[in-house]
Amino acid sequence: MTEPQAPTLRGGERPFGGQLAKLKRIGQLLPVLKQKRVGRFARLHVEYVVQTANYEKRDRELLELFDRGRLALYTRFWRTGYFRNQHRRKGRSTAWTFRRINRYFRLFRSIREQGLYSDPERVEDLAWIFCAEDVYFRMDGHHRVSVARYLGYREVAVMAVTPRDLLELPETPPDLIEYLKDLQEPSCLP
Repeated sequence: MTEPQAPTLRGGERPFGGQLAKLKRIGQLLPVLKQKRVGRFARLHVEYVVQTANYEKRDRELLELFDRGRLALYTRFWRTGYFRNQHRRKGRSTAWTFRRINRYFRLFRSIREQGLYSDPERVEDLAWIFCAEDVYFRMDGHHRVSVARYLGYREVAVMAVTPRDLLELPETPPDLIEYLKDLQEPSCLP
């Protein structure tokens, strides 16, 4: 299976500004999608949901620190790609980044001790993706899927939102409707 980039077009090309902006606007509909439970429950390979390059660059070394325990985490977290990405690239404060890392650590421990939930009724525990035939965009669940990948899970449960789902949603803005009409339904979903 080839692993698409998120957001991506078929073949790994990055979307141009206009398309990326539209994909981000689709992501802003996430609270409505979760509330109305729009989408299809599916099981997808972890590499489809979190691409290898991002995982290796940002998450793997932090997850290894999580695995070693709190002392390793608290003495070395600032050296990780995750910290550099959140703190330096995105301009977040050290305190904000540290709180985020602590939440990530609690999620890691929870999944390691209790397993990964895959109940379609618990939408807060699922990764959310938007996918069409040539477009893929992960809206939520990056940390959950990265932990699952690190712990050896091969598949994760996701709520997959397709163009048809968004076209049927009354809250979809009119300019997005025009964009969605040009997209084909994905062939990778059951």
